[in-house]
Amino acid sequence: MIRAARPVWRIMLTLVLAIQLAPIVAVDHIESFALYDHRNVLQKIDFPTSRNTVVIVSDREAATQAQAWGNTLFNSLGAQTNFVAVAELGGVPEMFAPMVRMAIKSKRPRLLDWGNKYGRRWGFVDGKPLVMLIGPDGSVLAKCVGEIAESKLILFGVTRNLTTKVPSPNMAATANTLAPTSSSLPN
Repeated sequence: MIRAARPVWRIMLTLVLAIQLAPIVAVDHIESFALYDHRNVLQKIDFPTSRNTVVIVSDREAATQAQAWGNTLFNSLGAQTNFVAVAELGGVPEMFAPMVRMAIKSKRPRLLDWGNKYGRRWGFVDGKPLVMLIGPDGSVLAKCVGEIAESKLILFGVTRNLTTKVPSPNMAATANTLAPTSSSLPN
């Protein structure tokens, strides 16, 4: 009887680990996608494009971390890179959607993923920002989950000492980071 229980225990452990590690599964290519922004305007992110794109996905809990990622990468990669911010809002009841949109005070589009469709597909984990560098053809060049760190920035080709304060571009703090989809220059 004990021997029969072991295989079941191992199967259960394997399933639990697979579910826990599912967000870490490598995504090697991003397809074109479209989401409505906080102004309720449909924003299309198309691949191929002429330059690299940084996509930062976060929920409210990860907003501060996502802002740090966005500011640092924008200051390092700047105009040669598109930036897209996606807010994971699957847990927000539909009746609060207008209030969420009005609460975002940003000049740049913040794409709103009400069903957590894209972030989950790409490996987003609740409470941790997902940061991806996407090549012009849609290939994932770098991907990190969690707080910003010098060891992670190296994956994005950024060598910056995080002990020095990173100046923030003229951006309002919101539930996400920078998201210029048509222009990468700060306004």
